[in-house]
Amino acid sequence: MANTLITPNIVARMVLDNLYEQAQVAQLVHRDFEADFAGKQGDTITVRKPATFVADRFDRANGIQLQDATEGSFTVSLNTLLDVSFALTTEEMTLEIDSWERRFAVPAAEAILEAIEGDVIGALLTTTNSIGTDGTPPDDPTILIDAGKVLDDNRVPRGERVAALTTTVAANFTKDPLFHQADQRGDTEGIREATIGRKFGFDNMSTTNMPAGGDSVAFHRSAAACVFRTPEKPAGLASELYSVMAYKGFGLRVVQSYNNRLKQDEFSIDCLLGTQLIDEDRAVKILG
Repeated sequence: MANTLITPNIVARMVLDNLYEQAQVAQLVHRDFEADFAGKQGDTITVRKPATFVADRFDRANGIQLQDATEGSFTVSLNTLLDVSFALTTEEMTLEIDSWERRFAVPAAEAILEAIEGDVIGALLTTTNSIGTDGTPPDDPTILIDAGKVLDDNRVPRGERVAALTTTVAANFTKDPLFHQADQRGDTEGIREATIGRKFGFDNMSTTNMPAGGDSVAFHRSAAACVFRTPEKPAGLASELYSVMAYKGFGLRVVQSYNNRLKQDEFSIDCLLGTQLIDEDRAVKILG
């Protein structure tokens, strides 16, 4: 394969592809992205939620009852500016695409994703609902039945329920015969590789991105949100030196510059991120 000149568009596409494919918990909560954000880190924005309806009992004498298709909303603070910046030599800039992706794009995506997933789980863990015993990691997977009951009692839909487990709890559960035949479920390779089976009403997955001291958490997709915005393009910068790109709710900006003193190209990959627990009734901590 001939060498290809690396551009911000190519970098953005490669990092986004890997970000999406490797994402686990961040895939499984509400996501929102807009490319024309003109604010800054720390801004609070309003994010739409899907409209909700109720099912009326039809009475032919009165006809149908029209409901307002009003979307709900919640506010979230864009309190995190994630950045991965690195410098490349002339030789590295002319590597083949496959080699460049493996050596630079994949590690950049992994670093960004680790921060995103940790923030999402951290938001979910702010729920006040909990089961289990603090300091004692559960080894009986039927504790998920108790987690399911909490969600059932809170009238949470039974579809799209996930249990994100610490590596210790996941290992304990995996030793149980119920998990020996895990059904590899999920929409992406990242989720499939992390999944240890759908049992007791949850898609169970192991995550290495649990915040320090954090517990496992069971939740519904609508419990939390992961909101992306991209910083504005640098003023006066030529269009070929930056890229703002989004894919399925993930978004980032890539800016390229040249450091003449050090004779090297420099790439900066960044995005504004906000995570928020939307409805604590839709999440429950599994202590341990």
